[in-house]
Amino acid sequence: MIRTAPIWLPVAGTMAVAWYGQTSFARYQLELAPAPAALMGAFLECLMIGTNQRAHERRRMGDRAIPLRVFSAVCAVVASVMNYWHFAGPGFAPTQKAVTFGVASIFGFVYWEITSSAAIKSTLIRIGLRPAPRPIVTAAAGPRLSAARLVVRTVLHPWWTYRALDASLTDPMLSPLEAWRAAVNQHHSRKVSKSTKKKSR
Repeated sequence: MIRTAPIWLPVAGTMAVAWYGQTSFARYQLELAPAPAALMGAFLECLMIGTNQRAHERRRMGDRAIPLRVFSAVCAVVASVMNYWHFAGPGFAPTQKAVTFGVASIFGFVYWEITSSAAIKSTLIRIGLRPAPRPIVTAAAGPRLSAARLVVRTVLHPWWTYRALDASLTDPMLSPLEAWRAAVNQHHSRKVSKSTKKKSR
């Protein structure tokens, strides 16, 4: 549980903030008693949890679970509107509380989608339902090349980056350095071919 804390703590935090906003909306806008208002906020959050969990299970089996994910997004938008509505100023003018509670539900949904997608990708790669990610084709200086140098190399040599990527698509087994060398060799071969054609004319 401690090892997964970085995943569930942000979700629990945004859900708690969203639950408080939805409960306040039900309590003061819908004029419900405290207990039903709290239950209404909890129901909406539990509905989103159940939908997200079901979608996560479906995606682990290779299904995209689009209907479940769309429904979860709709729930997040509804909760966000409820929170903003309750804390907004006159004429639905934005306030600090309105913005904070309004984005809580959206952030929770987006964070879940990001972490779930990353976990699903790893699972599908492991069981063979998805190909492994292509290597970073700009790492011509070796695997210890820093991220900053990778960015600089890509910016300074976009054409070579494109050619190396093309080579890695042709042969996914190529290492980053091999892909880069294949791109260079391909470029030189084309230059020689063009030069030979010009001389033959």
